[in-house]
Amino acid sequence: MVYILSFFTVKEAADTSLLSRRWLNLWTYIDHLDFDATKYLDQVAMQPKLQKGHMNKYLTWVNSTLQKFKGQRLDQFRVYYDLNKFAQHHIDKWLELAFSKKVQRLELDLLRCGLFTRNFDSCYTFPECLLGLEDSSLYSNNLQILSLVKQNFKSLNVLLLKFANVT
Repeated sequence: MVYILSFFTVKEAADTSLLSRRWLNLWTYIDHLDFDATKYLDQVAMQPKLQKGHMNKYLTWVNSTLQKFKGQRLDQFRVYYDLNKFAQHHIDKWLELAFSKKVQRLELDLLRCGLFTRNFDSCYTFPECLLGLEDSSLYSNNLQILSLVKQNFKSLNVLLLKFANVT
């Protein structure tokens, strides 16, 4: 059943928990975490004043989902939402979790609603510590997690970064 749920988006898989007690926590073991919020991006593009509120809702949704996640590994981790440098801490934590779960496909599509460019200075910056290029203590107090992250970076087959800075 978990295999079947892995073909759904995270929201769709979580919605199946309403079917019965047997399905209640199955979605927390899926190995594809796809946080696609295209529907909300369309709303924000139409009403830019909603951007900050929707971004906070998106961050809360991903954070709460990842707290419930019980899977041993991740085949795919996908973030598709308009996020910038102000979400740096959240995205860094998500990446730590993804790499600690030996993610194979990592997609960060942090596009800007309705636009095709973003100022370089406002883009999210991929953390150097995840690449082993900088002192990891700057990004996390838990060095055990970061050593796992560095070790499991080798499991990555696909890395897609849009609107993210990489040094």
